[in-house]
Amino acid sequence: MTGKFHMDQKASPLAGEIFRALFDSRDTAAVALFLSLLRQMPGLRQWLCFVSRIPDARRRLDAAVSGKVRPPPSHREGRALLAWIAGPPGVGHHYDPAVANTEKHRHRHGGLTRSQVIGQIRSYQAGTIGLAPFLITCAWRHCPPDAEPSAALLQATALFLKEAVTRGSPDLMRHAAKAVSFFHKSPIGKITRERFGFPNWWKLVLFQYILTNPKPCYRVREFQRHLRGQGLQVEDKHLRRFCQKHGIARDMRPGRPKRAAPD
Repeated sequence: MTGKFHMDQKASPLAGEIFRALFDSRDTAAVALFLSLLRQMPGLRQWLCFVSRIPDARRRLDAAVSGKVRPPPSHREGRALLAWIAGPPGVGHHYDPAVANTEKHRHRHGGLTRSQVIGQIRSYQAGTIGLAPFLITCAWRHCPPDAEPSAALLQATALFLKEAVTRGSPDLMRHAAKAVSFFHKSPIGKITRERFGFPNWWKLVLFQYILTNPKPCYRVREFQRHLRGQGLQVEDKHLRRFCQKHGIARDMRPGRPKRAAPD
C-alpha cells in the first residue's frame, strides 16, 4: 500500500495509524522494529556483523531460524542463544555475548533476585487489580512518550492482548481499565499511602528498602528503624511473618550489628 489511505471522517487519527500499520505492504513495521532492536540492545550490531562473516555461524543462524536445529537447553534464550549461534572463540575472532548489563549478585536481596523484589512491589501495588493488566499499564506508564517501547514491553503487550482478545477474557480488559484509572493524573513516584491502605503500604515501604539496600540478610530491628523513619509502627511478629512469607533471609546472629567505621 503506497498511496494515501482516506478513512471515514469519523475515524480517529489513532485508527488511521493502526490501519496503516496493519495493512502496509512494505514491511514498514518489521523494518522499524528491526532497527529499533539494533538501537536498544548493546552489541547486537557487533553480533550481526560477526555472524555475517563466519560461515559456520551463518549456518547455525539459518538452522535456528528455520527450527531445524535445537540449541542445547542452556543456550535456547537470550544472549546465550546468540553466543551459541556465534560459536566457540576461534583463532583471530571472538564474540563476547556479555555485551549488556547482567544481573550481578542475583540473590543479594535477602535471598531474592532484584526482579523478584520488583515483582513483589508490583503485586502489592496492584491490590485488587489483576496483576497482568497492572504490569502492562505500569510498564507503559514508565515508557517516555517520545521513546521507543522496548522489545520486552512489545512482547508483553502482545501476550496480554492475545490472551484478552483471542481467548475472550473481558476481565483482563476490565482490569486494564481499572489500572489506567488507578494511575490517571498521578505523577510517577507520587502515588501515596492513601491509595493502598496501611497493610499494603508498610510492605511496599519495606520492599522498596530491600530493593535499594541489597544484602544477603536483614535484621528485624533494621526494618523497624526504617519503618519508624517513615512514620510507621509495625509489630515485630508481623515483620517476622513478612520475611517468612516472602522468603526473605533474616540475620539472626546474636548481638547488635556492627556499625561501619566512620570515614
